[in-house]
Amino acid sequence: MAKPRGKSKLFKLPDLGEGLQEAELVEWHVAEGDEVAADQPLVSMETDKAIVEVPSPRSGGIARLHGSPGDIIPVGAVLVEFTHGDVEETKETKQDAGTVVGAVQAGDQVVKEEAITVGQVKIGV
Repeated sequence: MAKPRGKSKLFKLPDLGEGLQEAELVEWHVAEGDEVAADQPLVSMETDKAIVEVPSPRSGGIARLHGSPGDIIPVGAVLVEFTHGDVEETKETKQDAGTVVGAVQAGDQVVKEEAITVGQVKIGV
């Protein structure tokens, strides 16, 4: 009887935003054999617009890194192979994966808008 295949342990370069089809590998933040945590930065990639850190989609061990600094990597190409670890989120398990654009700061402060008048013009601030 065939053994059922587990979830893929390959992590492919996600869409980094703005519909860009490729990015340049700038620097690896991990090495083969390292243990990583989910959301830990794996690699810095440079697009036409910015340098972004690509986080790990899962916790686990790094089996192989694909690409070297200076390489142009197309969206969807394999970046990292994991040896083991948590199940990664895929389109099947998470409908809206979004895009990687960097850190988003969250807060619980409510911003109140108020109007001020400059000369004869009322401006919303």
